[in-house]
Amino acid sequence: MKKKFKYLFLTMFMGFVSLYIVAGCCGYKTAVVLSGSMSGTYEVDDLLIVKGQKKYEVNDVIMFKQGKLPTTHRIVGEQDGGFVTKGDANNTIDRYLVEPNQVIGSVVHCFPKAGRIVEFLKSPVTVSAFFIMAIFLTSYQDKVVNKDEKQS
Repeated sequence: MKKKFKYLFLTMFMGFVSLYIVAGCCGYKTAVVLSGSMSGTYEVDDLLIVKGQKKYEVNDVIMFKQGKLPTTHRIVGEQDGGFVTKGDANNTIDRYLVEPNQVIGSVVHCFPKAGRIVEFLKSPVTVSAFFIMAIFLTSYQDKVVNKDEKQS
C-alpha cells in the first residue's frame, strides 16, 4: 500500500511538472481565473491555457498585461490601433485600450476548477511538503530495501 502511495505521489508530481515544462516549451502559458469578470464563460479557479497568436480579432478572449496582474477579457472592438475589451460579466467596456504589445495570448482551453490544484501546488507550504515527503519516502524505501537484503 505504501509503495502504491509513493508511486501515485511521484506520478502526480511529475505529471504537473511535465505539464508546465511542455506547455512552456510549446509557447503556452497558464493562468488561474481570480475574479468573476468573465463569469458565465470562465469562473473563479478555472485554469486557462493561453497561446500567443499572430492576429487577434473581435470576440477573441485574450489575456493581457495591464498593471501588476494579467487580465483576461473579450475583445469587443478595435480603436486607434488597440483593442477595446470587456469582461463578459461586466456592464461596461474597460477604461483603457489594450495595445497589441500588451497581449500575452488568447485562451485556447479551460480546465474548470483545476486552478485550485495549481494554486495549491504553487504554495510554498505545499512545495516544502512535497520535498520533505520525497526525502522521507526515499529514505524509507532505502531502509526497507536494506532490511530485505539483510534478511536474505
